[in-house]
Amino acid sequence: MTLARRGVRLAVALAVGCGSPRPPVAEPPAPVVAVPPASTPVASLPPAEKPAAPPPAEVREPTQLACKLSSPDWSSDQLRLRAGGPRFARVSGAPASVLLPVVSSPTEAVAVMDDGHVLVRAVLAVADVHLYASKPAPLLGIVTPAADLDLSWTSSTSGSVRVGIDTQNVLRSPAPFVADVGCGELALVPAGYDARASVTRRSKLAKRGVITDGAPLSPSPGAAAVAELRQDVVVELLETRGGRARILIDESYYVVSGWVAVKDLGPPLITGTIGRGGGGGAPGFGIHELFLTRCPADLGLFVELGSERVKVGVIRAGSGFQFTPKSATDTSGFRAIDLPSQPWLMPEKTARWVLDAAALEPCRTDSRGM
Repeated sequence: MTLARRGVRLAVALAVGCGSPRPPVAEPPAPVVAVPPASTPVASLPPAEKPAAPPPAEVREPTQLACKLSSPDWSSDQLRLRAGGPRFARVSGAPASVLLPVVSSPTEAVAVMDDGHVLVRAVLAVADVHLYASKPAPLLGIVTPAADLDLSWTSSTSGSVRVGIDTQNVLRSPAPFVADVGCGELALVPAGYDARASVTRRSKLAKRGVITDGAPLSPSPGAAAVAELRQDVVVELLETRGGRARILIDESYYVVSGWVAVKDLGPPLITGTIGRGGGGGAPGFGIHELFLTRCPADLGLFVELGSERVKVGVIRAGSGFQFTPKSATDTSGFRAIDLPSQPWLMPEKTARWVLDAAALEPCRTDSRGM
């Protein structure tokens, strides 16, 4: 093919391409929406899913535990479903543990009562948590609390609790007086020791008055001071070594002992003492042969208090309980019960124990005691 012919074919091809109109662009099809015919009943459409029912409210143990303090003979009339709520039960002489959470500013703890048959959990407001020293150990080396002194719970970390004592009548500092103690150094009931006797058994000791406000007090003769004494406090003299004196202050609720400079002591002052006393006892209970119901599996134990129903524990398999007379007419799906074999556990008049009626079918009633 000659060069001239090839040029003509190229020109023709270009002319055809430029002169021909472009094919139309196809529009996307409209979406198809399925519309049920007018005769289709609404009931035949898929029903909307119902939201899952929330789990029942429950008293739970702390997720971060600082201390578990136990006693075979614990009593409290301050058992609650939440720290600010009303009381739902009392216990007297119960096998129990109090669980202190890891917390910098405590508001509540959880008590767990468990006699092997029935377990009940309850919330204790911080003001109702009573802690005692388990042995006569001086806090910061100088303050030994009395066995029945209620220590203030101020914070807690894993394995340790910070407690406080009101020492302002004797010590100018530290204020407030706080100390960290291990879980093993705390108890739920008084241990019954004599704080003064842990320092000295002598009763007739020479007395002096503190003449220097802020006199430094050390746990041992060569140690740094950890506290300051108030002026005019009366001390008992245990011993002297050179210019140092070992002193004792017996405040009934606690004992302060340590070393001060002799120059900070003067003649004695006349003061009074504060007496304490108390008494009382738990009521006695008897267990009678009753028609008790027992179940082959554990049952969740609930408390109804006003409009609330909260799971507080467990009735263990084979353990006995008794239906209340009005329980059969209950339409809430729960049956009210009594726990006659747990005399240590007493519900408040405004509260009642209940069980889920659906879990009671395999249970049987007999006449044996617990």
